[in-house]
Amino acid sequence: MAFIRALISFITAVLFSLSLMPGPRIINGDDPEEPAAPEPVIKYSAAVTETVPCAQPLSLVSKSSFGSNRHDRVTGADSRGGICYVCGSAGYAQGDFSSAGSGKAPFGFIRRYDSSGNLTASAYIKDSSRSVYLSDICVLRNGNAVVCGYTYFSNNTNGADKGFVAEYSTNLTQLWRYDFVCSDSVNANSVSATSNGFVVGGMTSGVDGDFAGTDFFGHSGAFLMRFRLEEDSSTGTHTGTVMWKKTVFGDGTSQVAQVAADSSNNIFVTLSVNALRGNYSGFEGLVPGSLDNVLLRYSGNGVLEWSIVLASLGRDYFECVAPDATGGCVAGGYVFRDGANVSTDLGGTLAGLKHTGGVDSFVFIISSSGSITHHRSISGSGDDYIFGITKSGSEYVLAGSSTSSNSEFTSNYGEHDGFAQVISSTGAKSEMLCLGGTENDRVYAITASAGTLFACGSAVSKDNYFAGMNQYATTDYSSGSAMDSADCFIAVYS
Repeated sequence: MAFIRALISFITAVLFSLSLMPGPRIINGDDPEEPAAPEPVIKYSAAVTETVPCAQPLSLVSKSSFGSNRHDRVTGADSRGGICYVCGSAGYAQGDFSSAGSGKAPFGFIRRYDSSGNLTASAYIKDSSRSVYLSDICVLRNGNAVVCGYTYFSNNTNGADKGFVAEYSTNLTQLWRYDFVCSDSVNANSVSATSNGFVVGGMTSGVDGDFAGTDFFGHSGAFLMRFRLEEDSSTGTHTGTVMWKKTVFGDGTSQVAQVAADSSNNIFVTLSVNALRGNYSGFEGLVPGSLDNVLLRYSGNGVLEWSIVLASLGRDYFECVAPDATGGCVAGGYVFRDGANVSTDLGGTLAGLKHTGGVDSFVFIISSSGSITHHRSISGSGDDYIFGITKSGSEYVLAGSSTSSNSEFTSNYGEHDGFAQVISSTGAKSEMLCLGGTENDRVYAITASAGTLFACGSAVSKDNYFAGMNQYATTDYSSGSAMDSADCFIAVYS
């Protein structure tokens, strides 16, 4: 029996590179064709460095902040038709969150804005005994929103994390909620709308309930589920049905960092991976002892169509992805290459890319066939991070934070400044916005629709870009490092 089990595990690992199984079968009745194996090596040409005029230069419409006297953070944003939904976690039911009422903190918040930046609705997700973390939000084709996250004990004892997804109406009334069934921890990290529902991904340590049938290799793994949403016209009841699901486990921890679906239901997935074997043995280029990333594209019925390994000799966080309009995507993130000298090769599948100092950020433009056609370094001599990407017209907007004041970044007001950089479809720089002051400020989420761009994040500064804002934010340097109590902000551009 032990031999048979070992043989089954070996065959499963080999087949993973073709179909990303085991896991429950696709239940929509389609038998997928066998996809191509992943490309083992990526070759990089020279980075795109030219600058081109912005197709439509950004013009500030409004900016505002909101928060409590504890740390508050925006974690997700999405828009449709110029209407933006924002989600995050608040540290205390005080200030702009005073209407949240009693319950355990931190707790989740959802806010809805119009194209002028006016707040039109708000809601909270709270628990009497557990803290709530909201990870991401998406806008459905009908204008409703779906949020994902998890509840947890803030003292890290007495229970596992419990993941969930929930649908909200346009006035932010909860219509439907799904709590993942599992005896161990589940974190729902990212959600994106499809034609008839949504797809959600995250991390789980469980192999029962919703994740029964998973091959377990001793560490938490990634999961991906596509849901169909339905409404009973006679009762107005909203329900969700799981169409298919995938699990990806290995000999180290892994998780789905972000999912993004396009109008054709192509589903782009970024995996954060610290594993080499198990289901990950089918991917060439993963670096031993390092945090790597794998970018996947699935069809709407769950067929793995291609994959790209992004893995340097450092620690890699290429967790941001946005679809283009042709079946391709744009992916971005950053690399820690501790102890490396400037111009040191990053190695791994990123061989040919150079360390520029501090934390290095890059963006990759990827065709519908899974080939990297262009890339750009979004880096100076400091620490530079990409946290979000969105498509805006024919261009892309990258969001993050930086301590650099050279190369891509012409100024720095102090500490981390948030930024939003516009690039063309070939990676050429079009425009750079600095959203910063003398303290730590970061743009965590970026979204665009109907000619309106929303940049959302957390900030401590009360000067420069944030003059007159962040009234509840404070900074404490008494412990020898900045302990920020940040406010949230949203900036609207046309």
